[in-house]
Amino acid sequence: MEDGEKEQGKAGAKDRSPSPAIKSTAVVKYTSVQSPVEYARLQCNTDLNLPPLNWGAAIDSYGLKQILTRGTGLSSFRMAHMFPDSVGEVDVISGAECIKKLLKLPHQPKGTVSMVVHRIHNTLLLDELDVYRYLVKSEWGWLRDFFYENIMKTMTEQERTTLMISDQAHSAMQLTRKFLQHSVSLSAPAAPPAPPAPPPLQGPYLPEPEAPQPESETPIDQTDHLYNRNVLWTFEDIQMLIGSDLPIFGGNDRPCVSLRLRDAREPINVLTGIDYWLDNLMCNVPEVLMCYHLDGIVQKYEPMKTEDLPNMENSKFSPKVIRNVAQNILSFLKANATKAGHTYWLFKGPHDDVVKLYDLTSLCPDALDNPFTTPVAMLLYRVARNMRLTNRQSPFCSRYSMNDARLMMMMMLLVAIRADVAVSGRAGQPLHHAAAMPLYRAHRNMRLTNR
Repeated sequence: MEDGEKEQGKAGAKDRSPSPAIKSTAVVKYTSVQSPVEYARLQCNTDLNLPPLNWGAAIDSYGLKQILTRGTGLSSFRMAHMFPDSVGEVDVISGAECIKKLLKLPHQPKGTVSMVVHRIHNTLLLDELDVYRYLVKSEWGWLRDFFYENIMKTMTEQERTTLMISDQAHSAMQLTRKFLQHSVSLSAPAAPPAPPAPPPLQGPYLPEPEAPQPESETPIDQTDHLYNRNVLWTFEDIQMLIGSDLPIFGGNDRPCVSLRLRDAREPINVLTGIDYWLDNLMCNVPEVLMCYHLDGIVQKYEPMKTEDLPNMENSKFSPKVIRNVAQNILSFLKANATKAGHTYWLFKGPHDDVVKLYDLTSLCPDALDNPFTTPVAMLLYRVARNMRLTNRQSPFCSRYSMNDARLMMMMMLLVAIRADVAVSGRAGQPLHHAAAMPLYRAHRNMRLTNR
């Protein structure tokens, strides 16, 4: 195998699995929205193209605007910072969309995957990596060269376009948003203020991790994506901390249900069926209520239990196959993404038969050019310090883990020093870079507490 490349051959109540054939439990650790939201069935021939009476009122209150956004930056790192106790305890921290994309791969031979993977002790952090939009930054030049030399040359122009995140589905999402807002009962109480997020740890200030931002962004991506809820999801023997934006509704006849808008002319395919099934499993939703429309005009509703989704006509799939895929992907990543603090790139092109894992840290000619160094170091520091403060007994809570964090912090200090030299033109100047002093204080605190 070539260097840097490997190939793959309790904050809520637990309920019974919505799909008894698979062991699945979900515990909500944090939610920023009211759930479930009281809903009303729309009358036949309702025109969803028209704005609802509550247009704009419910979109923020019930988290409906999240269906128009996608995860930006390192959302897994933000979740890890919110719940540092979960790092080292769960197998995976990621957004729901990343997990679903991986689990649908066997049913999508021409599907593409582009994700960054980081390992902190026994936990893998997964985030989407839009190669076209992130590689425009100058600090990614080394990766851009590698990408064009080793990947782009083997692709046709049509295959290259499949790697780009398309906005063609934006109009469909707009219609879905209108449908969900139409469905919010006018008698539903206003959503209460969002509960506060878990308090940050006391200690030296560390800025939140950031991914490199693209030169130009569409309006849909102008703000950080914060999930409607964070869920501790156990899927068979795999524990995951998931960020989910699934709107959850309820009523007298159906106390907990997800609503889906479907074009009556298009049958539900297997990928859509898996998508609905996984969304409901992740949030412990026992039922989906599908609303069929023609050109935005409501035709009928059709309820279906979550456990029956794998058996839909034209959309049959095996939950056990999905389980096996999850276990195989986890085993592959844990066997190959072994170095704490390293950045890995999980990639599959439309013509690839296998998923490939590249160790970007080993490919980077200068470790200080790796834009992930700072967020990884900050997370290592926070997790190690949290374990000390809470006296957690864990193999990760050791001199080794704190030394890992200290080494990464030293790299960050070097980055800050180098930035100062670039500005002043001279070495040996006092550190005036915005990041230098908080990094120095954090590093000094680690030296004082690492006994």
